Amino acid sequence: MEIFKEENFRIPLDSPDAFINREMSWLCFARRVLNLAEDPEVPLMERVKFAGIMGMIYDEFAMKRLGGLRRLIQKKNNDSLRTVSNPLKSFSYVGRN
Repeated sequence: MEIFKEENFRIPLDSPDAFINREMSWLCFARRVLNLAEDPEVPLMERVKFAGIMGMIYDEFAMKRLGGLRRLIQKKNNDSLRTVSNPLKSFSYVGRN
């Protein structure tokens, strides 16, 4: 079939769809760990471990990722940065989720 040819699935490298937003990816990973910590099917000690990992993930996220986004926003030269997503948009999106 024509629709399943490989060239139909190629994404141009200059397209924003070719890149993953690090902050959103980090939060998705954190959500998966939180789901494991809340899952009653997981043994209690494993859930406690996942809860501890969850705390470390959010601490590092707040210190590294949010701090980095704040610095990029303060530079105010977001157009010259070689990033796909706008730091201000990422920062506001993270605050809502």
